Amino acid sequence: MAFHILALLSGQRLQTLKVFSVKSLTLTDTKCVFQINVPLKITRSGGHMCALEFCEYTPSDYLRIVKHLKCYVNSMSTLRRDCDQLLPKISLVGQPPVTLLGDG
Repeated sequence: MAFHILALLSGQRLQTLKVFSVKSLTLTDTKCVFQINVPLKITRSGGHMCALEFCEYTPSDYLRIVKHLKCYVNSMSTLRRDCDQLLPKISLVGQPPVTLLGDG
């Protein structure tokens, strides 16, 4: 759920979401901030995307990004081990996420 909300609320491409790191995440009760420390493919020379900030949206429980991210980070902490990537299963290239029947 957190991945879908991040994608919808940020309007960022998949390569930006892929570089989100737990180490570069700052979570408070009202917002979360991702520092982007690596150059992206879309980064112009001399320019750099510094941070993405998400504010909590309290009118709808489904869109409470801070709540969902806190839950996701806590539940994934034991599975993540030495991986700092927030969403470790995102693949930019390669095979489709679902293998269809009859695809071999």
